[in-house]
Amino acid sequence: EAGAAEAGGRAWQVIGGEDKGGILVREGFELVSEKEEDRLSTGAVVWEVELIEERLHYELLYGEGPHSGWVSLRLYHKDLLRCIRSGLATREDADKWIQYEIWKKVEEKRLADEEAARKHWEAQQKVKEEAERRAAEASNRAALEMAQWKEKQLAFNQVKQAGKAPAKAGRSSQQTPSPCKQWDKMEVERLETCVALDRAFADTPALALDLLTLKRLLIKRLRLEEDEQADLWDLPQFEDKLLVVCDRVYELEGLRDVLLAGVAEHHQRQALGELLSGKVGSVEKLL
Repeated sequence: EAGAAEAGGRAWQVIGGEDKGGILVREGFELVSEKEEDRLSTGAVVWEVELIEERLHYELLYGEGPHSGWVSLRLYHKDLLRCIRSGLATREDADKWIQYEIWKKVEEKRLADEEAARKHWEAQQKVKEEAERRAAEASNRAALEMAQWKEKQLAFNQVKQAGKAPAKAGRSSQQTPSPCKQWDKMEVERLETCVALDRAFADTPALALDLLTLKRLLIKRLRLEEDEQADLWDLPQFEDKLLVVCDRVYELEGLRDVLLAGVAEHHQRQALGELLSGKVGSVEKLL
């Protein structure tokens, strides 16, 4: 026999039935009454119209399921619903409260998204600043070495034009070799191109840092062109890094035409072969 009905005015949330898509709803108080076709979804919020013993007559405030019906608060000593708000005297009060709760959750998500976006932007800025610093450092170092070489070359030429025999004290009496056989023609421009690439890939940290690593390896190659230092050149590392960069560039659909201009993989490998055989300028084909 049913006990006395309690006064309504509370809000309940469904916490059970997750493994079944919600909890069972019946049209009436009796457990033998007709079942509703749909279940009341887990997470749904309902307004208490009437509570008799552990049978709740509800109206749906939020979630999916029948607009109204009867549900059990517990099943086999396991809670199916929990009270989350009291003092809602009318359905209008309940509607205002749930609208506020929904707005509050949306606002919390918006603030969380903004915070996540801010942290992401700060992380990207740090990567960009590091890429700029590394690129500028490499470019300045290359320019300094080039300037020092030109200064030595100018001094040698002035002595030679004056008809004076240079001193015979070791290598200083001979023409100072360029840091790179082709440096004067292309290296400064290549470094400037790398700086531009670093900026273009500021939002792709892994690729930006790969480009910087590739650039450092390339500079090392250019500085170690003399035969007696050839064994210091780390060819496998350079080749691996170069192919990684090419693969990642291909992944960036929006920049493929700009940076690769439709160059197919076999063209990349052909350019790699030229580069490794000493035609340094062909690195642009791969970047």
